[in-house]
Amino acid sequence: MRSYCYYEGNCLNLGLKSLYITMPDGKELEIVKEQYLKQRRSPFICEIMIQAQPDKYLQQDNDGIDIIIGQPLLFNYYTVFSVQEGLIGFYETLYTDKGMTITKGAFLSICLFLSLLIAGCVGCCYKYKQSLEDDKVKIVVRGKSDTNVKKL
Repeated sequence: MRSYCYYEGNCLNLGLKSLYITMPDGKELEIVKEQYLKQRRSPFICEIMIQAQPDKYLQQDNDGIDIIIGQPLLFNYYTVFSVQEGLIGFYETLYTDKGMTITKGAFLSICLFLSLLIAGCVGCCYKYKQSLEDDKVKIVVRGKSDTNVKKL
């Protein structure tokens, strides 16, 4: 049973920031809001991809809760498990969804690629049209004028 929280409206209006998980060795794992918030369009709601459940696994009498981060963490970090040592390691993936922004150089590269793609398409269309005209059967009537050439 999922117990995600929902907010009716735009995720940007929540004003939430990055979450940080501090590991026992002092290193921090960052989960930015784009990783743990999911905007739904129909109905227009913001889904917070973190679950909270009553703490049923600890054998102590307390009123704690378990926080399940799951997908936002595992999609952006590789996990390594060592059963013998009883350890779990986290390594940031090469692709993360941390505020995907485009640099000026990347934007110019994309523009150059698209302009070359469009120029190539225009060139192919022109060459195709020209080949259609060249493929037509020509009848040449020998005479004094070039106007005697007819295309079928």
